[in-house]
Amino acid sequence: MTPCGACGEEHPGAAAVCPRTGHSIAAGGPCGSQIERYRIERWIGGGGSGAVYRATHTLLGHSVALKLLRPELSHDANAVQRFLREARSAAAVGSPHILRVLDFGVSAEGSPFLVMELLEGEDLGALLGREGRLSVSRAADIALQMLEGLGAAHAAGIVHRDVKPANVYLARSAPDTGRRPAEVVKLLDFGMGRATRESTTWATQAGSILGTPHYMAPEQARGGDADHRADLWSTAVVLYRMLAGELPFDGATREEIIVRISTERAPAIRSVAPHVPAALAAAIDRCLSPDPAGRIGSAAELASVLRPASKEGKRRSWRLAVAVALVGCVVGVGLVAGILFWARPAPDPLPSPAAPVPVAPSATTANAPPTPSPPARPAPSLRRRTQAEADALAALFRMNPAPVPTPTAPVTFSEPAVYGSLRVDEVRAALESVLQRMDRCRIARHERIRISVNADAEGGLHPMEFLGNLGNPEVTDCVARTFAEGARLPPSPQGGVLYVEAALLAR
Repeated sequence: MTPCGACGEEHPGAAAVCPRTGHSIAAGGPCGSQIERYRIERWIGGGGSGAVYRATHTLLGHSVALKLLRPELSHDANAVQRFLREARSAAAVGSPHILRVLDFGVSAEGSPFLVMELLEGEDLGALLGREGRLSVSRAADIALQMLEGLGAAHAAGIVHRDVKPANVYLARSAPDTGRRPAEVVKLLDFGMGRATRESTTWATQAGSILGTPHYMAPEQARGGDADHRADLWSTAVVLYRMLAGELPFDGATREEIIVRISTERAPAIRSVAPHVPAALAAAIDRCLSPDPAGRIGSAAELASVLRPASKEGKRRSWRLAVAVALVGCVVGVGLVAGILFWARPAPDPLPSPAAPVPVAPSATTANAPPTPSPPARPAPSLRRRTQAEADALAALFRMNPAPVPTPTAPVTFSEPAVYGSLRVDEVRAALESVLQRMDRCRIARHERIRISVNADAEGGLHPMEFLGNLGNPEVTDCVARTFAEGARLPPSPQGGVLYVEAALLAR
């Protein structure tokens, strides 16, 4: 067994190349060696142009990430130029959302290297591969931080040109940013980036187009010039992927994808993800205009559309926390009241009522008007829930919604939880009309879906979000479309929100 010099994994003696790193086993590797002031410790990743290692500055003692150009590319002028461009572009932009470059040099063997801050976390591609798609608020927050970094780069005259999930890193901590969230977004790999004043001839090599085709703007796909609006196109594709769980353009080959991007218009995002808010969907569709002039003009303008969606998610989380606390207080007060009630001494028994004593009528009593009986106490009626109670209801539903009974039909709804000016009987009737059309949403396995639906004052139903386990995206999208396709409530002064769980039997 021979260890790979890059990652340390052992392979049979017949193996020539490490399948994990692509490193030549016979050539040894940098792990354990020293490059200038940096001691190489272990391989942590890599791509087509180079490998990234965890290293330690021997004088200062702090850990860094060191990217080393592959030895076979050290004499390739174009590869070295892209590597140097990555260092210069990132170093020229001061933003907490762009990976910091700390040093640049050439090893004794002649391989250029780049020293960067060491991040702990994962890239967006890994997150999407695991979760499929993200909530509107989570996607908006990630995109907002991306746009902060891109806006700083554009202000410095630099276009990234390769914005994609693999180049969006979700760092678990970044104390230099001053942000409260534990997750901070960092843009990586400015190797494709260039100053807006530079020629684009470097972007083609031997008749091929560099870059990731799925996220490439049409002008890039055609091999033409590209400015900051190409980055906005790519950001919109990343948003599309985060929200819809799929890409606007796909194909069996790289060439097919490039042709589709160059000649077709992207499907409107609400055609595949109807839960996306209208303003956000319009901004994404606009950024995916084939003509750069038809797109949103700047990163700041796109961020202004995203900000309300991100804040709404944070407000919802805050309201949920308050609601949970309120529910806890109510339960606690109820327990204390129950204990006091059962612990109090039993009251003395009431004396038996005496037999009525007949009274002889007198002039006074005979002529007096009858004493009116006290008005009957009205029967208790349901009062309108306060907003705090409504939020508590929402919190309870999120934690433990009304269970769906054992299904006796292909599609079954739980008893809806409602608040606002909605009436339960009217909501039930609307759900019955939805049931008739939801059979088309069933797939080859059982699905249970929790959904919150906004009802406007005109009675229209608008799915807002799916709660808990999202289930199959195909099913949730079908359910959202079914709610939006004609199910209505009678008009009400304020509208409201309903929560319901659906059970769909397998076909």
